[in-house]
Amino acid sequence: NAPLLIHNDFSYIIDRRNDEKIFWKCEHARKYACHGRLHTDLSNVFIKTVGDHENHTGNPRSGLIRQYYERLQGESQQNQTNPHNILTQTNIGVPDEVHIQLPSNENLKRNIRRWRQEDNAVSTPTNINFPIIPNKYHRTTRDTIFFRIDTGPGSNRLLIFFTDEQQNIMENATLIMVAISKTLYFTLSVVTIVVLCYWDPKREESDPRHEQSSPGHEQNSPGHEESGGCCVQQLSML
Repeated sequence: NAPLLIHNDFSYIIDRRNDEKIFWKCEHARKYACHGRLHTDLSNVFIKTVGDHENHTGNPRSGLIRQYYERLQGESQQNQTNPHNILTQTNIGVPDEVHIQLPSNENLKRNIRRWRQEDNAVSTPTNINFPIIPNKYHRTTRDTIFFRIDTGPGSNRLLIFFTDEQQNIMENATLIMVAISKTLYFTLSVVTIVVLCYWDPKREESDPRHEQSSPGHEQNSPGHEESGGCCVQQLSML
C-alpha cells in the first residue's frame, strides 16, 4: 500500500523526504538501474523531474494496474471466499490490455493468501515465555500440519515443527552430518532420538590415523564426543 505517483506514464515511489519536499524515484530503479527521479512538495504538487528513465519505457496502463491490485487486495480482506472466487469477482470489467500485463492466476492467488496472513498476523513474542503457539500457525499455507510439540513456557522450552514430508525423510535417514557447530547436539523429536557430534572434514583428511567408520562403529558410539568424526544412530520410532 505504499504511495505510487504516476507522471507521464512513469511510476514513482517515495525515496526520501525533508521538511520541504518529497523525493520520488522510478518504481523500477532497482530492476532496471533507472535514474529517473521526481520532486514534489509535501502536498504532492509536482515541482520537477531529475534524470532520465533508462532501459525501459513508460506504461500508460500503470494506473489501471495499480487500481486492479488495490481492488484485489480489498476483496481478499473483505470477502473470505476462496482465492479463485476472489479473482473471478475482481476480473469483472478489467480491460484486456490490463489483464495481459498481470501475472498468472497462481501468482495472484499467492498474493491473496499473503495479504490475508498479513492482515491476521499475530504480534511477534518478545520473550520465550509466550503462552501458546496460535492455531493459525499450526499448519502451512498448503493446509498441511507443521506444528508438533510445545513443552510450554520456561528457559528449557522446546518447540518442534516439521511437515509429514520432513518426518518421512528423518525416519528413513541413517546418517546426518553436522559441520559448523563444535558442541554436542541432542535433537529430540516426536519420532526420533538423534545423537550428533561435530565433524571436521579437514582434520579427518590430515589425520593419517583416522579410519572412516560406518554408523554404529565402536569408535563413534552414542554419547562419545570425538574431535574428528560424527555418528548418528539409526533413527527409530519412540
